[in-house]
Amino acid sequence: MHVHLRTRGTDIDYRFIGDTPKTFWWSEYKRRGLTDHEKPVIVVESDGAGWRVYLHGAESRRRDNRTTPITFSIVLASGAPEHGDRDDAADREFAFRLINLWLEAVSEPSSRSTVAERLDEVLPATTVDHWLASGVDPESARAAEKAVRMAFSSGLSEPEPPIAVSTSEPPHRRWLGDLSDDKSRETFVAHVRELLDGRQGKALILTFVQAPDDPVVADLAAAETGDLALLAARRGRTPVEGMHPLGKAEPVLPADGKDLRSRRPRPMGRKRLPLVALAVVILLVGLIAWLMLTGTGNATPLPALSAAATTITSCPTSKIFPDMTPGEQPERPTSDPRAHRPWSCSASTAAAR
Repeated sequence: MHVHLRTRGTDIDYRFIGDTPKTFWWSEYKRRGLTDHEKPVIVVESDGAGWRVYLHGAESRRRDNRTTPITFSIVLASGAPEHGDRDDAADREFAFRLINLWLEAVSEPSSRSTVAERLDEVLPATTVDHWLASGVDPESARAAEKAVRMAFSSGLSEPEPPIAVSTSEPPHRRWLGDLSDDKSRETFVAHVRELLDGRQGKALILTFVQAPDDPVVADLAAAETGDLALLAARRGRTPVEGMHPLGKAEPVLPADGKDLRSRRPRPMGRKRLPLVALAVVILLVGLIAWLMLTGTGNATPLPALSAAATTITSCPTSKIFPDMTPGEQPERPTSDPRAHRPWSCSASTAAAR
């Protein structure tokens, strides 16, 4: 497991001591309008193969040169076995204890937190100033990691985490509760333990969210496929009551016990496709013929065509085409206007008109 500590000194601004994480992956949540990583927050991610944690907001007794309170940030990342790192149960227990204490500090910001007191015990101002002045320094990074581990080892006082872990199965695997709600916090830490043990998902405190129906919550639920444990923490909010389910992580089963997803309409079989194509062609041909018969210009309207058909069938060929000899076939119409001569069957022509 890798541990990174970020804080500031009396005169030196905020930075990670000795070494910096490769990416500031937690800043993505601020860009998405979910949480401000410069406020007291907890961000836990697990992809099933590894996990990472970002914690911010524990307030130190130390002050800078303007007497402004100084805060701590800690970043944890599970080891990569392919690189020879170990990630054993002791590391996961350490991470869980630290997150649990941090959640207590974040949910009760008005009181002096245990997590800040323990960090101040192992990180005096002179030591922190010296490490920060060293810049990029592997020795300072290792010393800071050792101090953080020492602060939260189980050998110190108060070995049990302050927030009890919910022992009951959560009603939902994807949910949003409130930071001020005891039951939501207990379920949150239980969710964190599962993430550290390899379950895929996220556990987040959201400082920009105040209700389950916030659009950013719906966007997050749609984008994430794993478990979600979310705590609304926007200042001035009306506390969220209970734990609200998110997304479609669990199928809803009817009385017969069958998954509703199995009742979706089946796709059209391949055998029906030719019949559908033939029907479409017939409809298109009929539509084109109808447009030609009812169109404008030189096209003959449909009623006139019916009357003309009656005229043609009731008149001898010699009457319709006077220049033709008996038995001769009429020629095809041409563009010559003289080829379109009026019919000579007077009675039928009058009826047609």
